Amino acid sequence: MNKAPGNTAGVNEDYYDSIGEKSVTLTSDGSGIVQIKINDFNEEDTGRVSVYSINGIHVLDQQITECYLSIDMSSSPAGVYILTVTINRNQTTWKITKK
Repeated sequence: MNKAPGNTAGVNEDYYDSIGEKSVTLTSDGSGIVQIKINDFNEEDTGRVSVYSINGIHVLDQQITECYLSIDMSSSPAGVYILTVTINRNQTTWKITKK
């Protein structure tokens, strides 16, 4: 796996980043399905995933309750989106390109 330069995803590759003591892996192929895996996520952890359009429009806000999460943005228009993963008050931000 590679750490995404500038945390950009959209080319069917795995990218990762560390947030606090957790490691986040993100996979996106550009179709609108984004897979998120959080290593060592447990019941005591709290988390959220938020997605905004590049224009700042709030598209999605979802609580993280387990270590695997799939976000379906296939019905959203093509474009660039900002995805934020927050776990235990630590945050990472990604730029997602939907074709």
